[in-house]
Amino acid sequence: MPMLTPASVLVFGRDYQLVHTRGLILEKAGFQVRTASSLPDIQQLLSEPR
Repeated sequence: MPMLTPASVLVFGRDYQLVHTRGLILEKAGFQVRTASSLPDIQQLLSEPR
């Protein structure tokens, strides 16, 4: 049986604690999580290979 790749989620926010907590919850639910706290962070993450 082939391994399924988890869905990827980008969590954005300016409050570190909220972003971190949301990321942990989503990871526990099986998502691959990336976080960002600014628009340049998002641009960098989206330009990186997975």
